[in-house]
Amino acid sequence: MKIVDLVRRTLADAALVGNRRWASQGDIAFAARCSVAAVYQATRHLSEIGAIHKYGQGGLSVTDPERVVTTLAASRTLRRDVLASTSLDGAQHLISTCDAYALGGTDAALHHLGGPNTVADKGQRLIYVPPGTGLDELPDGSDVLVLPLDAPAARDWKDGFSSPAQTFADLFALPGWQATEFRRALWRKLFAVDDWSNAEVG
Repeated sequence: MKIVDLVRRTLADAALVGNRRWASQGDIAFAARCSVAAVYQATRHLSEIGAIHKYGQGGLSVTDPERVVTTLAASRTLRRDVLASTSLDGAQHLISTCDAYALGGTDAALHHLGGPNTVADKGQRLIYVPPGTGLDELPDGSDVLVLPLDAPAARDWKDGFSSPAQTFADLFALPGWQATEFRRALWRKLFAVDDWSNAEVG
């Protein structure tokens, strides 16, 4: 995943739980485990489109979480990050041998939506594993894509699922009608209510 997207994901996920204001770009860099220069690059376009508001002292507020998530989703490319693809049985075995992992895609969407699955068949699945995980013995298959679990994700995704912003971006990048249906359902939960009245504008 590109560094600028890690920054956007950090901003988006924090904003989605109500944490919109950052005291400095250094704080964002620390949270995303990147350089301040990367934060500047990632936030420049967000500022231009009004998704964030920058303060003279160096801090910023996310004024439109939907635009931050949309920008993240628009730049997401799964093909660049896929480590392997395997069968459902292969993925189950992988999970049983991993020290850490997170389910993504439609599994994560269903988790964030809550309740029983009334959306669609799950289709192609995603699983995140730490770099260096042994994948040579995985059986061939296309049911599950295996992706790298980056350091901020390993720290923050304590529930075993990709974060809401990452999940939306991954569903946006996945082909198939199932991913589309889950993405639309997740959007309705995250953004159905007008956000402007709650946005910080400085």
